[in-house]
Amino acid sequence: MVPCAIPLGKQLPFPLRDSKLLQLTREDMLALWLLFPEAARKRSVLRRVEGKPATWFHHDSPVSEIGPFITTEPTDALSLTALVPSYTKYRRFKKSGRLVCDIHLFNIHSLTCPPSVQHIVHAEGFVHEVAHSIIAPAFYNVGHQLKLPSDEIVDGFDWLAAVFGNAAEKYSPISHYAGVYRNADLSFRNNEGNLLTSISEEMAECVAAHLLGFVFCCDARRRFDPFRDRPEIKQLVHDFLHAELVPASIPTAEST
Repeated sequence: MVPCAIPLGKQLPFPLRDSKLLQLTREDMLALWLLFPEAARKRSVLRRVEGKPATWFHHDSPVSEIGPFITTEPTDALSLTALVPSYTKYRRFKKSGRLVCDIHLFNIHSLTCPPSVQHIVHAEGFVHEVAHSIIAPAFYNVGHQLKLPSDEIVDGFDWLAAVFGNAAEKYSPISHYAGVYRNADLSFRNNEGNLLTSISEEMAECVAAHLLGFVFCCDARRRFDPFRDRPEIKQLVHDFLHAELVPASIPTAEST
């Protein structure tokens, strides 16, 4: 499914749970994982991937800051295409302070779309969530220092919030989904302190677009050329993915 050569002997570096619910095979997932540069994979805090039952946004979901309701019943869905494709759940161990995450990939009901589309949705969702597993430690681990390809050493939080965040606000959202986290003037939404979430979602969508070569957006010209109007952002995404974690900022491994 993914045009990526898999080296002999390579295996998934994370376990799968309830894999029968996944639309991606182990080979698919490994190929997608290997799209990320080695430096990015080393910075990921991904612990495991879990398959989950098909889930939709409920037709009674409020349009407010409390968030949408979800359901596993197709008859209660806002629409059959109003599905929840993927989610990342975080945990920080109290003893070591180590941050980890589990990716949840929700099964896509056969009534929603054909198998070929299911694969595309899960591929984009998986890459998007792996991107979050690389973004989150930069935002939420104190002293997360990165060495960029230029050899410049930067604070991960400051670089994402200021350098990438300020640059991204000069352009329209990279995708339809990322637009949920923007205001009419293109600034990132900061409702109840969610500015970091808004920047994280933009970067995760940019990473998926960069690695997969397509994006779900209204501008037909960008669907298979996501960065045609924003080469500056493409370079920043490249630099972020190839940045190396400065050893002093690597957290202690959990002992249990």
